[in-house]
Amino acid sequence: MNVSVPGGARRGPRRSLSVQLASEDGAVRGPLGGGALLIRVVPLLPETRSPLYRPWQAARSGHLAGLFVRPAFRLRGIHPEAGKGSLQFEGLARSDAPPPVNLTGPHPSSPGSPPPSAMSKYKLVMLRHGEGAWNKENRFCSWVDQKLNGDGIKEAQNCGKQLRALNFEFDLVFTSVLNRSIHTAWLVLEEMGQEWVPVESSWRLNERHYGALIGLNREKMALNHGEEQVRIWRRSYDVTPPPIDESHPYYHEIYNDRRYKCCDVSPDKLPRSESLKEVLDRLLPYWTERIAPALKSGKSILISAHGNSSRALLKHLEGISDDDIINLTLPTGVPILLELDENLRAVGPHQFLGDQEAIQAAIKKVEDQGKVKRAEK
Repeated sequence: MNVSVPGGARRGPRRSLSVQLASEDGAVRGPLGGGALLIRVVPLLPETRSPLYRPWQAARSGHLAGLFVRPAFRLRGIHPEAGKGSLQFEGLARSDAPPPVNLTGPHPSSPGSPPPSAMSKYKLVMLRHGEGAWNKENRFCSWVDQKLNGDGIKEAQNCGKQLRALNFEFDLVFTSVLNRSIHTAWLVLEEMGQEWVPVESSWRLNERHYGALIGLNREKMALNHGEEQVRIWRRSYDVTPPPIDESHPYYHEIYNDRRYKCCDVSPDKLPRSESLKEVLDRLLPYWTERIAPALKSGKSILISAHGNSSRALLKHLEGISDDDIINLTLPTGVPILLELDENLRAVGPHQFLGDQEAIQAAIKKVEDQGKVKRAEK
C-alpha cells in the first residue's frame, strides 16, 4: 500500500511514503524522514460501542511514543469506513511533521487480528482532579490547598458518571493529601454508588512543588519571561523552578500545615521546589510499596491525583522519554485508562475516556494557560 504525503509551501515537494498494512497485528510500517514508522490502531473499550477508533500510537526511529508524545508529530485518530480510513497528523515543533494523509487497505481490526491489549493483565484508572479556583485564575497552585470550584465539582461528577457507565468497580482509591484531589475522589465514588471504597492519601501523590512560582499568574509570567520559558517550567522533565523561601506569602501556610507533620519524612526534608524528575523520585517509593502490590493482588485501583504527579507516573509506566514528556498535557476531571502487563508496564498508550472532541478542547485549554492572549483584530 502506498501513502501519498502531499507537499506544501513550507514542506517542500510532494513525497510518497510506502508502507505495508500487516494484517496479523493491525500495524502500518514504513520509512519516514530516515526513521522507522510504526502505526498501530487501538480500539476503544468494547463497552463504549463507539464507531470511532482512539488515536493511534506511533514509533519513529525505533522509539515508541505514547498518546500526544511525539518527537515530530502526533496522530489524531482514524475513522474506519468500508475498509478505508483517514489518518490525520498534527504537527508539533518540527517542520518535517507530515500533513494529513489517506490510508487505503484492509480494515485494521480484520477477523483473526489479536487485540493490541492481548497481553494486558491489569487495568489502572487515573485522573487529574477537577478544576479549582486557581486553575480558573491561571495561577500556579502547587501545594496551596485550593478547593474545587463549581466547574470542578461538575467535572468530578461527570467523571464518576463516565466510569459508572463503563461498569468500573474500584476496591481502593489513592489520593494526594490536598483537598482538591480528595474531594474529586469522593465525588467520583458518590456518582458511582461506591462511597464505601477505602481511600488512602499520601503527600507523595501531591502536585509538583513549583517553589517561588506558587501563586503567580502563568500568562503574566509568559509576558515577563517568554512563553517557552514558562512551558519549560511547567512541562519539562529536569528543570527545577526557583525554590520557595520564608519570605514567600504561602511558605508558612504550607509548611505549618498539620498534614505535613504526619508524613513519612520530617518537614525539613519536604521539597522547596521540584522538577518533574524529582516528583517521580518521591512518587516511585509509594508506587512500589503501596499501589503496585495492591494492583498485583487483584484490586481495582483509582488514583485521583494532579497534573504533574499523573504525568510523572505515566512517564514511568509508558516509558515516555525525557524529551517527549514535555508534550504530554492532562485535562482536569477526565478519567485515564492504562492497561498494564504482568510487570506493570503499559501494553499501549493511555486512553482518555469520554467525549474525545471535548477532551481535545480541554487539553488545548490547559496548553494555552502558559501563553500570552493575542488581541483579536
